[in-house]
Parts: sequence; structure tokens; C-alpha cells
Amino acid sequence: MTAETGEAQAWHLRLFEKSVLKQQKLRELLGAMSRLGISADRSSLRALDLGSDNGVISYLLRERGGRWASGDLSNETVSSIKALVEHDVSLVSGDALPYPDEEFDLVVVVDMLEHVDNDAALIGEIARVLKPDGALIVNVPNRKSYS
Repeated sequence: MTAETGEAQAWHLRLFEKSVLKQQKLRELLGAMSRLGISADRSSLRALDLGSDNGVISYLLRERGGRWASGDLSNETVSSIKALVEHDVSLVSGDALPYPDEEFDLVVVVDMLEHVDNDAALIGEIARVLKPDGALIVNVPNRKSYS
């Protein structure tokens, strides 16, 4: 880890500690994984997180174990995620994920589905990169909770 990465991690983690919404989002993701019987601490887990905000969710998921890849639609967000996790981070488009067929045991989509032009195409791509017995967890904002 570089000094720059350490500083980025510290800054993003401080923001995370102040954000009730981000903490709730992580709890919901971990709860969904638990209900599906998915343990992130098993070293054989190959997982993909898409749209993980500024990267703190990516970082915290990776801290729990498994082999994670991360992707986002924005160059800026990809740079932010790379500052935290350093590797296996890709710029993705909603209709073409840069991963091989049946690569992942788990795909987690965090606040991204509502930002793609063709959500059906993205779901099709996720189905392609998921293993046959893989799991998909999708988180989308609940606008009612903000009113």
C-alpha cells in the first residue's frame, strides 16, 4: 500500500463513519449476503461489486475476504476506488462488462442500476458473468426514505 492509498483509505473511512446512510447500505448488503448463505471470508469467493459509490464499500467488502473486482460507469469513481483498493478495478458500461463468462460467485450492484440507459442489458451482462449457481444482490435508492 502506498502512502497515497493509506491517506485515501483514512479519509474515506472517516466519511463512512459519519454517514448513517452509507453504514446502513453496508449493513443491508452484508445482511443479504448472510441470508443467501454467502460468506465473504471464504477465500474461494470470487465477487464483483458494481457502482460502489466512492470506493469505501469496495474497500470494506474486500476487507472481509474473498477475491473482489470492482467496476463503475464513471472514470472519476474508478479513480476513487483505485485510490482505496489499488487493483482489479475497471471502467464498465451498462451493456458490456469486461469480465469472462461465469467468472463470479456473487455480483453486488450498489446504487448503479438506476444510472444505466438499458438496465435489462446490464442484468443480461451480469447473468453472463455470474456462475450458474451465483447470486446477485441489487441495491437501489429508496427515494421515499429521503422525503
